[in-house]
Amino acid sequence: MGHVQDYEKFDRRELAKMDDKALAKWQSGFENDEAQWRLAEHEWQRRITAEQIRATTSAARWQAWFAIFGAIIGSLLTILAQLLLR
Repeated sequence: MGHVQDYEKFDRRELAKMDDKALAKWQSGFENDEAQWRLAEHEWQRRITAEQIRATTSAARWQAWFAIFGAIIGSLLTILAQLLLR
C-alpha cells in the first residue's frame, strides 16, 4: 500500500533529473508490475531515444559537411579540367 501512496505523490519529472545509477537504484526498489517500475522503464526508453536522436543528428551533420566539401572539390576539379583542356 505504501508504494501506491508514494506513486500518487510522485512527480515523474524527478526521474529525468536522476543519473543512470540513481534511476537504476530507484527502479530496483519496485516489482516489475508496479507503476513506479513502469515509469522508470519509460524513462530508460526516453533516454535511449534521445541518445539515438543525438547520434543520428551528429552523423547527419558530418554527412552534410562531407557533401558540401565534395561539391566544392568537384567544382574546382571541373574548373581545373576546363582550364587544362583550353
